[in-house]
Amino acid sequence: MALLRLGLFALCAALLVSVAQASALRADPSPDHLVIPRTAAPPAINGDLSDPTWQQATKIRLTRNLRDRSTPDQDTTVYVLMDDRFLYVGFGAKQRTPVQASQHTNDVGQGVDDQVAVYLWPQGANGFSYSFIANPIGTHYESSSENTSFAPTWSSAGKVLPDGYAVTMRIPLHAMRGVGSSEWRIQFERTIRSTLDDYVWTYNAAMGGAQSVVYSGYVDGLTTKAPTRPQPRFGLYALDQMRSRGAGGSTARMGLDASIPITAQSSFVAAIHPDYSNVELDQQTIAPTAFQRFFNEVRPFFTQVGNSFNNFNCIGCPSVQELYTPAIPTPRDAYAVEGKQGLLSFGAYDAAGVGRVDGAQNLTYTSKDLKNGFSVQRISVDGSEVCGSLIGIPSQQCYGIPVVHDDNMLYGISHDSLKGLFEYVNYGTDAGSVVTDPAHAIRKDVGIGTYDKDSFFGGAIRSIGAQYNPPDAFIQQTDLAGYDVNASRTWYRPKDDYLNRVIGYVNLDEYHNAGGQLDLTEAQAAIGLTFRPRLHIRLQTGSDYTRLLDGNFVPINQNGVNLYLNYNTATPTSISYFTGRYGPARLDSWTRSTTFALGPRSTLTFEADNNVQWVDHGAPRNMLWLERLSYALQNGKSSSVALGVRRIIGAAPILEFPRGVTIPTLQACSTAYGLCVNQWNLSGAYYKRLAHDEFYLVYGDASQLVTQPQLILKIIHYFGAEKGT
Repeated sequence: MALLRLGLFALCAALLVSVAQASALRADPSPDHLVIPRTAAPPAINGDLSDPTWQQATKIRLTRNLRDRSTPDQDTTVYVLMDDRFLYVGFGAKQRTPVQASQHTNDVGQGVDDQVAVYLWPQGANGFSYSFIANPIGTHYESSSENTSFAPTWSSAGKVLPDGYAVTMRIPLHAMRGVGSSEWRIQFERTIRSTLDDYVWTYNAAMGGAQSVVYSGYVDGLTTKAPTRPQPRFGLYALDQMRSRGAGGSTARMGLDASIPITAQSSFVAAIHPDYSNVELDQQTIAPTAFQRFFNEVRPFFTQVGNSFNNFNCIGCPSVQELYTPAIPTPRDAYAVEGKQGLLSFGAYDAAGVGRVDGAQNLTYTSKDLKNGFSVQRISVDGSEVCGSLIGIPSQQCYGIPVVHDDNMLYGISHDSLKGLFEYVNYGTDAGSVVTDPAHAIRKDVGIGTYDKDSFFGGAIRSIGAQYNPPDAFIQQTDLAGYDVNASRTWYRPKDDYLNRVIGYVNLDEYHNAGGQLDLTEAQAAIGLTFRPRLHIRLQTGSDYTRLLDGNFVPINQNGVNLYLNYNTATPTSISYFTGRYGPARLDSWTRSTTFALGPRSTLTFEADNNVQWVDHGAPRNMLWLERLSYALQNGKSSSVALGVRRIIGAAPILEFPRGVTIPTLQACSTAYGLCVNQWNLSGAYYKRLAHDEFYLVYGDASQLVTQPQLILKIIHYFGAEKGT
């Protein structure tokens, strides 16, 4: 163990030298300025740049390949025009390798095709950011830092040509906040999946990617007659749910999500009888873990206001997030204010449910040069009884413990040189009816790191008190004090070599509890190798130990290999095998998944995962299987069909034997101790998007462990502004 940690420290040092050498090469060129001409007649959005109107555009070329900081060896010309309502952008991309364009439905399958992108900051470096992305046949994606549900109506079209492809875009100015500003920033990007090329317009060696506003270009003379004050948005939904009495009975209901602008960059947000029937997302897994699982938020109200919170740095955090909205039960109604004003961003909400009110407030200051920041956040819970992450009790379990009040405060200060060095300090407290000793309800965290596009080296010292565990937080383990050091480095090989990328990663941490006992320790190293054509292998080794609630200090080691075929495509195949000590046993863990194309618009995916735990001293073997089959049809630019069937069967791995159970009496798949599962889930969904409407027809609930015999019809109509704007 000592030799392993010594070796990993040496590897960390080697990676740090790599970062320092790369930092020595940094330059600080002045950002480019772009003048956008105005057009009286809009250009055609059909993937054809020969339209005479496009010839009036300002033409620029992408100047640098972020892959290896070289000059691009394939030409990309960007055409930019505007009028009073729209920004028009065209890309002419030359490409020698086959063009990758498999996705046909907007907002589905991002990241598997070649693509071009426009990044915009209408209010400059301190405002909201927006991205508009399209693949070579015009299938598009969009995002905003203000709202994760940002989905305005905009147009894109593309054509694959003998020597590459062309894409044309029409971006509505009214969909973005702050369009009346004179501080616009802009960046353009092109990605080639098969060669890992990443071309950008403006460049700095310290930039981490194209979405960094610090190194973007400026837009001169951009004026518009588009409304500078955003429109209010009202999303009215109607839902009809047909199901058996045993499943809760049929029901019909209506509700409203609203966003009413206060200023150009802030809004009042409300959800009245909110719709939480987002049943098409399957997040089930049997990957072995000693801790609570993290799930993504899908509820509309929280996806909008959530971006205002958790604005704190953390190097190698042991899974700590003060606001984890999936821990909040479904509210009856909820209200919020969120946005930006000058150098401040802020958010506040109240979500009122049955016998419980969850609230939060956040204020973040960022200096105009983006180098200095301060954030303060408060999360509170009031109610007669709260089922949450109580002291030493896993989240989502009550155990009859009443929580009248909980109040969590978190403060953070950060600095970033924007040339490769950053530092931060965080300090948090928790107080309320379940905190008996305030001295044990404190979190402290101090970190420093250095970075460039391909490298990172950082470390932190931190402590988390035994009673620092707010109900609305995600805290995997408390009563910790120690350090974390991690480093990563990517090396790019020549593109014509069989091995064209190597990724190295190292992590070391060690934490003790208040009694001085070793509570959590990890020593991990991983290496990833990317080969042509589209083959990736990742190897991982190390040693992990954690202390359970009953005081036992157990190993949770999982070392092995991941193999990816058709890497970075829409039809990948992946196989992984991991093995190691897991509690009182050796655990072998397999995952297997493959996707087949059934014509140009549909895919079929098979998955078969299993864990086999070989318990010590002759106890029964625990085996757990997850089997999943899914079908996806992209039957149009704005519609899709998904069908899925899933089974989880067998006995889950254990970290310790149930109390009072001896090895001779323990039986495999024993329902007496909750070890045996046999759960089926069948689900299906049809989705259609129109300019101001969304239509869902769903059977079952993919998010549940077992099939919900129900049919849901949901229609949403947006009055005023469009979805997420």
